[in-house]
Amino acid sequence: MEGIRMEECDLFGEDDFEGFEGLDSMSGNGFYDKSGEPKELTLINAMEWLTETSKRTKLCAEYLEDASRVINFVAEKFQLTPRQSVLLSLFSAKTSGEDSCCVGEVAHHLGCSNFDVLAFREEVKTLEKRQLIMRVKTYGNTKYYSVTEEVIEALTNNRGLAPIKCEGLSNDEFFQFLYRIVKRATELNFQPDCDSVVADIKKLIDGNPELDFVKSFNQAPVLDKYDFLLFMFCVNNLVNWDNEELMIQQCGLDDVIGDSYQFSRFRHSIMNGTDWLVSEGLIEMTCKSGFGGDSVKLTSKAVRQYLNDYEQPSFSSKRQLLPEKIVEKQLFYNKEEEMQIARLASVLDTKNYHDVCMRLKNAGMRKGICVLLSGGPGTGKTESVLQLARQSGRAIIQVNVNDIMDKFVGESEKRAVSAFNYYRQAVKKSKVTPILFFNECDQLFSRRLENVRDSVDQMRNSLQNIFLQQLETLEGILICTTNLVQNLDPAFERRFLFKIEFQNPSKEVRYGIWKSMLPSLTDDEAMQLSASFDFSGGQIENITRKALIEMALTGVEKPTMEQYLSYCNQERFEGGKINRIGF
Repeated sequence: MEGIRMEECDLFGEDDFEGFEGLDSMSGNGFYDKSGEPKELTLINAMEWLTETSKRTKLCAEYLEDASRVINFVAEKFQLTPRQSVLLSLFSAKTSGEDSCCVGEVAHHLGCSNFDVLAFREEVKTLEKRQLIMRVKTYGNTKYYSVTEEVIEALTNNRGLAPIKCEGLSNDEFFQFLYRIVKRATELNFQPDCDSVVADIKKLIDGNPELDFVKSFNQAPVLDKYDFLLFMFCVNNLVNWDNEELMIQQCGLDDVIGDSYQFSRFRHSIMNGTDWLVSEGLIEMTCKSGFGGDSVKLTSKAVRQYLNDYEQPSFSSKRQLLPEKIVEKQLFYNKEEEMQIARLASVLDTKNYHDVCMRLKNAGMRKGICVLLSGGPGTGKTESVLQLARQSGRAIIQVNVNDIMDKFVGESEKRAVSAFNYYRQAVKKSKVTPILFFNECDQLFSRRLENVRDSVDQMRNSLQNIFLQQLETLEGILICTTNLVQNLDPAFERRFLFKIEFQNPSKEVRYGIWKSMLPSLTDDEAMQLSASFDFSGGQIENITRKALIEMALTGVEKPTMEQYLSYCNQERFEGGKINRIGF
């Protein structure tokens, strides 16, 4: 029987006892404190109590009645039946960490026989369809489940989780829902079932017959399940990620199909052109990934036929930097800058950010947090952005000048709008709001021209107006850096909520930087260097690199002070000219 394991394993930590004999007075129809008053219910203490009291009850009618106060609390939060509420509690108790459990283990806790378990199968399927539990592995015929991140988040925040509506959606909502289905199906800790993923997407399609994409899709020939999945993965990749290419061996499609032999055959049919999608000119092979025929994309014909109202994005951020990829680095600030950075870090802290946004919204003010970091080269502006992102657990979406500027008329404006549209989509899809980062923004946010002479001048003014409007309506976090704050259009000044100017570090701060980067320096040596050279942190880092290269080449443990002084003198320009090597 699928999903049944009845061996004696007390995975829930219960002691054996004979059947259900009713809940005692301290439990009764809920649970009470020492004075006999009902305790305040939360999802966590309610589910813990249901886990403890449901041992060997078989979820009989008497138990469901006696525990109805607590059961109804959970049932209302998740919109479940009483039996489903207890089962979700048991799965949560066992799998809210890294573990998983099967239906047989839940049945053993409840004291059920193999035949009793049959009654639970539909309940478990409902929990899975509601995306409250997910199958994470299968051993033989036994399926192991874990609660989803959404359930864990609901328990943590003591809030309900209603069924997700997938009918009557707008165009944007439809593709966001498709994104959620594909994302869940390709998660590393989720073992998807090909037929269930297909069924989820078809349910989404059937619930939204009025959308143009659905109308076009329903008029086309019926696809087999593998072509159906590939097509929907390509659509999701293009619409939700602004990415034309889908690498079929790395997108998770092989895990969804499950059968390695069938996936290999399917992949071969795509590569040799015999697959229906390829032969009909809806999907074509690409080689941009460098893996030959391992990636595909929707053809122009497919985009016109199914996504006629979809505007091809001109911006696609490949510079997303996840916080866990950022190396921790100690930074040194002057006193005034340190206070301002600390305040900004407090605002970006996930515990505070939501409250800040809500207060601004309730006051009828703009929720966007726009920050300008200005100062000379090497003063720590960019590294400060990285460390703020790492500390607050936020991804960085970086936009550079060459992402926006284009030689063709009108294309730069499209790219600018596309960059902000991409960021809005990223905000919607992220649990933690990412940071939109414009480096050297003076090249983009420059002063508007009064005497427009040609199309280039007109384009520049049009760009400034776009950026001003986007900053005004931004909902998220924007951080810009510049070495030339004087070149910014004055209209941007009001758009930046935080404006932090980085000065060259003071002598005391320079001393800390020298000691941090070169621990082998004595206190006197670090003090001499910090007093003699008014260097930025970036310049001190350059000298540190030269010292490390010298140590690697010569094998010395530490350069002499004379060498350090020589490196410092080489770091400076003399007479405004660069010391050149060669002729």
